[in-house]
Amino acid sequence: MTPPRTSVPFAAALALALTSGAAALGHELLWTRRLLDVTGSSAASGTRVFGAFFLGLSLGALVIARHSVFTRRPWLWLALAELAIAALSAPLLFLPEFTDWIWPWLGRAPLTGAAGGAIKLLVSIVFVCPPAVMMGTTLPLLAAAAVDAQPNMARHGIWLYGANTAGGVLGLILVLLVLMPVLGVRGAMTMILLNAIVAGVAFGFARSRPRAAAARPLPRGDVAEGTRPPRWVIALAAFSGFGILAAEVIALRLLMLLATTSLHAPFGVLVAVILALAAAAFATPLVRTSLSLQAVTAFALVAAGLCFALAPFLFVQVAAHPDWLSAAGAGAFVARLALLTLAVIGPGVLFAGTVFPNLFRLARGRNGHASALAWLLAANGLGGLIGAEVAYRGLLPWLGPHVALGAVGLLYVVAGALMAALAKSMRHVFLAAPVLAGVVALVFVPLRNLPIVNPHMNFAIIAQESGREGTLVVADHPQMGRLMLVDNQYVLGSTSARHDQERQAHLALLLHPLPRRVAFIGVATGMTPGAALMHPEVQAIEAIELSEVVTRMARQHFGDVNHHVLDHEKVTVAVEDGRSYLAAAQDAFDVVAGDLFLPWGAGAGSLYSLEHFRAVKRALREGGLFCQWLPAYQLTSDQLTLIINTFLQVFPEAELFRGGFHPDRPTLALIGLKGPGLDWNVVRQRADALRARDDVKDPSVRSQEALALLHLGPAAPLVQPATPVNTLANMLFERDASKVRLSGGGQGLYLYNRNWTTFLEGRYRHLGSGAAELTRSEAVRRWARLGIMLTNWEIARRTGHASAPDLQRQIAQAFPRSVAADHGADWSHWPGLGRWQLER
Repeated sequence: MTPPRTSVPFAAALALALTSGAAALGHELLWTRRLLDVTGSSAASGTRVFGAFFLGLSLGALVIARHSVFTRRPWLWLALAELAIAALSAPLLFLPEFTDWIWPWLGRAPLTGAAGGAIKLLVSIVFVCPPAVMMGTTLPLLAAAAVDAQPNMARHGIWLYGANTAGGVLGLILVLLVLMPVLGVRGAMTMILLNAIVAGVAFGFARSRPRAAAARPLPRGDVAEGTRPPRWVIALAAFSGFGILAAEVIALRLLMLLATTSLHAPFGVLVAVILALAAAAFATPLVRTSLSLQAVTAFALVAAGLCFALAPFLFVQVAAHPDWLSAAGAGAFVARLALLTLAVIGPGVLFAGTVFPNLFRLARGRNGHASALAWLLAANGLGGLIGAEVAYRGLLPWLGPHVALGAVGLLYVVAGALMAALAKSMRHVFLAAPVLAGVVALVFVPLRNLPIVNPHMNFAIIAQESGREGTLVVADHPQMGRLMLVDNQYVLGSTSARHDQERQAHLALLLHPLPRRVAFIGVATGMTPGAALMHPEVQAIEAIELSEVVTRMARQHFGDVNHHVLDHEKVTVAVEDGRSYLAAAQDAFDVVAGDLFLPWGAGAGSLYSLEHFRAVKRALREGGLFCQWLPAYQLTSDQLTLIINTFLQVFPEAELFRGGFHPDRPTLALIGLKGPGLDWNVVRQRADALRARDDVKDPSVRSQEALALLHLGPAAPLVQPATPVNTLANMLFERDASKVRLSGGGQGLYLYNRNWTTFLEGRYRHLGSGAAELTRSEAVRRWARLGIMLTNWEIARRTGHASAPDLQRQIAQAFPRSVAADHGADWSHWPGLGRWQLER
């Protein structure tokens, strides 16, 4: 059956609903990004924005539901609401500039306590809630303008709701794949033009149509008592929002076990859910059945519950073919992930998505369908807010993603059985009973046995926990040892890499003359901040970690290898966003060390931004040192150059070191100082004192000569004059890192093996030229060039290249005797082929 021909005003209303929906979801995405730039990239910050958005939508709908005066001139009020959205969104263009005084004023300790959380919530509410309230009024006003004048109000109202929902997909695609890649976050805020378009059209209709005296009487049989829908209808509308948002949140965590962590991944899931909801809305009025609406709704609830309970089994089958999502490009990745999401939870969302439209058909009030729709939207939005919170705070941590999705399915089946009983349809109650029993059985047995980690990866699970930040697993592996794995794809740290992770602390501390107060951005397994306890001059350590789950796992399962750092009296653990925490610190630290961050991870680019580097410099004491570690093996040459150029805007005398000599997973350290440049006499004194204490056995940090082998010279020559700068507003780094990763091109562009050799050859030529204006001795430059030769020799030895013997002879002749003769060192800690291999 095809939709009937509608009048031009209703066709225009459909277009306006689509446009308004696109603007709403586009704004929500951009507002979230802007607020995360201010309140931090933690999952809790994202939840505050989400909560403020849904709270605003509910309040806006409630205003229309309770005050019929707005529905008497709906086109005029719609135009004013859209203009208000545009006006109230404008301040978010410059939100970081408006609010950059807050964290320095507040300070570090209050930031991590109740005061910090309250201020973040207040900022989210102040900037998000007012425009969201205006958004919440738009669909009821459109319904008042275009639906209450139609011959079949229920059908037209549902189609209007479906168009508004479908518009969200267009908004997400427009912002994520078009505006942000081209214009950045600030440029993408031109989404306000869509609100202006809707406002202009609405003003036109307001002028051309007479003021409505009141909504026309409803057809006989459609009138119910009261000015709002029955309470059970409102309650079920709230449950509908609760269930769909809970299922979406859990499905996101489930699918992130397979999808590449990136800026784009969450939106592939969101696009699929919105598409399914829109399809359900458009299809609902076309379904003809002899059953009552209550019975149809009961069936939909039970069917949705069964589909959600079975979804984890579908996911496990799909996860056996992970290559389907690889090497696709950003747009293709979002499309494929959306299709994958539809295959896994699409059936459940389709059935669940028919509940709200059916409730709209059941909800009839004397003020017309606009009032009924407003009441339902208010309840639905509030239910969605609660559902997301329950999923994040309760279901995921307690049950894990598989069982949590089954639990949501169980709630749907129970709701369906209650609905059938309310409809006095005992036949459907009896049909729901075995489904309920089956879902209960699934939740308590088979779903619990589904794997979280790929069973072919040879991990022995020690502990696991799911939550806002993802699914974190502690496991044993034959080669990597004990490790911490995030979302089945990214290793935060492992005991096999213990010495490399400890070296990240040793190098930063040894380059400073007297590091008393030290901050580490990123805890992971705790082995890097734990290494700072081996330096007695360090009096206080502040370990900053975004995830409370990570700190808990590090404390419980890695204490024996991280010196129990998280329980040490010198250590303060701050569960907070690193950018916000450093912004709250003024002249506080002698050394700040940034961990290795996953470049394409959502929000990681902000830790390589100009604003963050400036905040770190303000947090340093005079003479302080900032060491930012970079995973070269996950960076392209252009991305590395972008980071370095951004760093140089704040630390113009920056130096470059590396974490070792292995070519397959090379790391780099950007060193910036607040004050005079690097003093190699200080480095010698610090390394000599370390060697005299003899508690650090790593030969690569026990002497000035060994540290010079890791040196790659000044960072400035790597940058060309036209190199751009990465900021929170343009998101250049995060956009490019995500794009390269999703395209699959990174394997040929990332700096490891041959690409790393090419990079080092450029450094070698520079270190050997007169252009290298280093305020240090020729010996330091010579050791740095020798360190590059060590990597070249290792590659030649691994590949069986003919140059290996000659390189080995050259290195043996030039290798610093003070390093080779360090009998107190443990050469198993050496970050490359061992000394015994060099001597052969």
